[in-house]
Amino acid sequence: MRRTVGGHGSTLALVLLVCGCVFAALAGPGLSLHTRSQALSQTLAGLISTTKAIQVTGTWTQFAAA
Repeated sequence: MRRTVGGHGSTLALVLLVCGCVFAALAGPGLSLHTRSQALSQTLAGLISTTKAIQVTGTWTQFAAA
């Protein structure tokens, strides 16, 4: 049976690579959502107060049918 000298080093490198990939997969969407929310807030802050509201009219029947 032959043993390799760098066996523990390659295992550690693989563990670090997997941890880095998991971190990137979890942190990426969160950062993207934060960036979009911040951009929306900045866009709305530049508008006058009357354009920040949405008004909808309709009957309950129309709402329930949709």
